[in-house]
Amino acid sequence: MPDPCIKLDLGHFAHSLHTLINSEDDIRRVNTCFWEGSVTIGWGLIGCGSIARRRILPAIREAGNSRLIAVMSRSIEKARRLASEYGAERYYDKVDDLLGDDEIDAIYIATPTFLHAPQTIMAAEAGKHILCEKPMAMNMDECLRMVEECRRNHVKLMIGHHLRFKPDSWGIRRIIADGTIGDVSLIKAQQSIWYNPDPTAWRVNPSLGGGGSLMDLGVHCIDLLRFILKSEVVEVAAFTQTLTFNYPVEDTAIVLIRFDRGAYGVIDSCFNIKHSRRVLEVYGSEGTIFGIGTISPKTGVVEVFIDGEKKTYKFEEKNPYVAEVEHFAECIERDEEPLISGEECIGTMKAAFAAYESSKKRRFIKI
Repeated sequence: MPDPCIKLDLGHFAHSLHTLINSEDDIRRVNTCFWEGSVTIGWGLIGCGSIARRRILPAIREAGNSRLIAVMSRSIEKARRLASEYGAERYYDKVDDLLGDDEIDAIYIATPTFLHAPQTIMAAEAGKHILCEKPMAMNMDECLRMVEECRRNHVKLMIGHHLRFKPDSWGIRRIIADGTIGDVSLIKAQQSIWYNPDPTAWRVNPSLGGGGSLMDLGVHCIDLLRFILKSEVVEVAAFTQTLTFNYPVEDTAIVLIRFDRGAYGVIDSCFNIKHSRRVLEVYGSEGTIFGIGTISPKTGVVEVFIDGEKKTYKFEEKNPYVAEVEHFAECIERDEEPLISGEECIGTMKAAFAAYESSKKRRFIKI
């Protein structure tokens, strides 16, 4: 007998997830994930790397409540080409010039990690709202200062954790919250890739990126587990090491987490794995969830096993980066806190920095 397959035709994300969530706060937050308002937010871009070109610039162009005003790169020719390709009205080669553009409401920061804190603070002082790429910053002091400066200047700060804007993430969160699989004891997340770049790439320079696979990939998994469990990390143990390549950051990271509600988490985030299924596994006292391909920009398939029977949940494909952009623009319009604000991301970064400390000291680190 084939397993029952529940195909969820989500249609508009704001309406589809009402069947998967139960709190008024969750419903309010999901309602802002895809826009239905009337205000258009003007965007400026700092940094023209691959994440901006592949993900956020197309998302701003597609978002219903956003307009790309200007892009900035240290190379004026690169900025000009990018502006032409994505329809920006202006382009700059200096951050100050971009921040001085009065038509820009929000800044997207897509620069190497060591620039996140200083550029966020500059943008906040200029009165701009900020969507900053992950990882948030190089250390906890920088993270806290980013939050404080944005609060002091009355601007919003959101960190780019796109996995919170996926229908399958919300579906798994809802299934757990419903008690369908009982009390969760173990949750596993894998986000690993093959990354063998030019040795001059900033991601493999610890003074520019702050770390390797854990900072680049592992923070996504930490944040996702906090989100779907509605739980905070209280203790961490980790191994980080360079096993395959010769660059000076880790290409292998394994993290063990203890959550405040009793569950344990296991994360692998590596730069030396060629074929990763990007699977999320959740084990409870009454059942199991397998999220196949869910830890990626594309929507995955969710399988739930209860008493030997399997149910398969399929979700309509939605672009999480468009949801991310539209949500942040809507938060600016409504003067609401974003789903993954700078303050909310502090819990993720505390766990990541604790993992590095654990690996270095070879002991458990309490948070």
